[in-house]
Amino acid sequence: TEKIEEPSDIIEEVEDIEDPESSTETFSLSISLNEQQMLARDFAFSGKNFVLTGAAGTGKTTAQREIAAALIRQDALSTHTFRIQGSGERVEAPSIAFVAYTRIASGNLKRAIHKDPYLKDILGPNITTVHNLLEFQPEFFWDNEKQKESMRFTPMRNAMNPLDITHLIIEEATMIDIPLWRQIFDALREN
Repeated sequence: TEKIEEPSDIIEEVEDIEDPESSTETFSLSISLNEQQMLARDFAFSGKNFVLTGAAGTGKTTAQREIAAALIRQDALSTHTFRIQGSGERVEAPSIAFVAYTRIASGNLKRAIHKDPYLKDILGPNITTVHNLLEFQPEFFWDNEKQKESMRFTPMRNAMNPLDITHLIIEEATMIDIPLWRQIFDALREN
C-alpha cells in the first residue's frame, strides 16, 4: 500500500514554494550584461556621455542598475547632498542621480533599482524627479505686464549653485523639453 500524506504535510510543501515576485527579482539580478550594456558601463566609468535606447524589456534599466552597483562597489563616486522629495530634508548619498520627468516614472525606476537590496540601502534619495533634483522652488516677482505680483517655479540648483553629482541618468529623456534641458545643463559642473 502507498502512504497517503497528511493534509498538513501538503500545506507545508506549498508554503515552501518561492514567491513568484521574489523569483522574478532574483532572476533580474542574475542577468549578465550583454555587449551593449557593458559598453554603457565602460562609458560611465570613463565619464563619457551616452544614450542607451531600446524597446521595453531590452535591459536598459538593468544596465542602469548594474552600472550604479559597479560604480559604488569600486568606490568610483563621491557624495552629493540630495533633497528628499516632499520633506525638504537633505541627505548625503553617492554622487549618482537617477531622474525622470514624472513621479510615476521615477517611482517605477526606484522599484527597479531597489530590486537589488544592496542598492536599496544606498540609493534612496538618488532616484527622483528632474524638478526635485534641481530643487525647484516658488519665486515671487513683479509682473510689469500684468501690473501685479506673480509666481513662478525656479531651480535653486543652477550655475551659481551647481549639483555635486558625477553621474546623471535620465529616464524617459524624450519627455524633457528644451528649456528644462538647459536648466539641467546649467546646474551641472564642468566635465
